Amino acid sequence: MGFAVFLFSAGPVSGNPGKTILKIQLRDSIPADLPEGLFSVPKIYAAARVQTPISIDGSLNDKGWENVAWSEFFSDIAGRSELKGVRIDSPEKILPTRIKMCWDDSSLYIAATLRDRDLWATLHQADTIIYHNNDFEVFFTTGPDINGHYYEVEVNQLGTILDLLMTRPYRNGGKAMINFDMKGLKAAARLQGTLNDPTDKDSGWTVEMAIPFKSVLAFGQSIPQMGTYWRMNFSRVQWDLTADRDGYHRKRSGGRVAPEHNWVWSPQGIVNMHAPDRWGYLFFTADSSTKPVLPLVELQKAALWKLYYRQQYTFATRQKFALTLGELAVTGKVILQNPVSGKPEHYFLHIQAGKRWFRISLSDPLGNDLLTLDQDGIISSSR
Repeated sequence: MGFAVFLFSAGPVSGNPGKTILKIQLRDSIPADLPEGLFSVPKIYAAARVQTPISIDGSLNDKGWENVAWSEFFSDIAGRSELKGVRIDSPEKILPTRIKMCWDDSSLYIAATLRDRDLWATLHQADTIIYHNNDFEVFFTTGPDINGHYYEVEVNQLGTILDLLMTRPYRNGGKAMINFDMKGLKAAARLQGTLNDPTDKDSGWTVEMAIPFKSVLAFGQSIPQMGTYWRMNFSRVQWDLTADRDGYHRKRSGGRVAPEHNWVWSPQGIVNMHAPDRWGYLFFTADSSTKPVLPLVELQKAALWKLYYRQQYTFATRQKFALTLGELAVTGKVILQNPVSGKPEHYFLHIQAGKRWFRISLSDPLGNDLLTLDQDGIISSSR
């Protein structure tokens, strides 16, 4: 189910639109106490289409994987952020972890390598809370929409799986449907070492996974086409361990289990995997050498998310939202570079707000609203 240390607390959804509507110019400063990592650009991965079958056994030696590119190594979930009271691991303290993906007409395939000196797993029952062990986690939507449902899969070194459906993000009142069954899901773990044996030192483990499209796509929804993109991220939960004659145990500090390490592919900026707007982008392409370009609409959304987090920071510190863009140290003009033409595109921000609600919109130079984002993280399009 993942982990969540929420930095911000949103206000109630009640409230009616007011008259506070401003249009001023943009300054892209970040409040000193607002995590810088929240404003980093999510990573992009080009998944190669393969013609040869992938056998899910955890070995990663199928011919289909040969020309599929590895991702960057994982980093701390906070990325560039500095979060008070939260341990953030520097790169040299993170055990090397990376993923790669490919696809065919039936499935999305995922491979991962995870270095680990002490292999440990105790959970054998499917659909238990797998991240109480060291685990590997996958989060994804089946398109660019991050308002609705999404999926999560967790696997430990025993190959025990938790698959669940989130009805929507927790910030939108979402529920975790652990009884959901991703039919046809295959996952396997292979160990480079001995499990639960503190007397030796291990090398790590690998994960291989096949997610059938028919198990996650809605009725009538077609399989991905070239250029289709999903939102996606990967997480590794790693616990500090102690060892005795009975084996490994999670390290304790002050009478409690010591906090876990959270390492991810695309940094979230906050310790919360259930913020899909911070996930990376998976593009379905012909081969891994393809360099996908984010559609302009994703850059437009990113402009609104910057204000969303500024508002959540304001509410957390003042117990009320800002009523004007000026209070957020933001002006109303946005200039984005069109990813296709390379030319600048001009837009305007508007805000309607009360103490416990807000609605921010992005409009074109003619005053037509394009996108709207509210205090609950619901983003909608007017097109």
